[in-house]
Amino acid sequence: MAKKILDQILDPDNTEPLVVYGENGDEIRMEQIAVIPIATALYLIAQPIDDPIVADDEAIVFEVITDEDTDEILKIVEDEQLVDAVFNHYYAMLEELNADDDDLF
Repeated sequence: MAKKILDQILDPDNTEPLVVYGENGDEIRMEQIAVIPIATALYLIAQPIDDPIVADDEAIVFEVITDEDTDEILKIVEDEQLVDAVFNHYYAMLEELNADDDDLF
């Protein structure tokens, strides 16, 4: 049985690619970059694996939402301001981690 998406993205030991499905039902393998909580929402930054359309330095922001069957699903965030906010939180988290690492030395 496949792992539920929320279990997979929150599992710190998970190294398997995420699998999402495009509009045509095409399977798209994604590398998880980060999970970002903002207020009461949860976002995922992920990058397609072996996708010639998406550049190596680009990623996609998804929101984890609950569908009508109460299953968690990923929905692409299209609001550019929200995408920017998610990336700003991500960059702030990275800076905090780097500052914590610097404190160790």
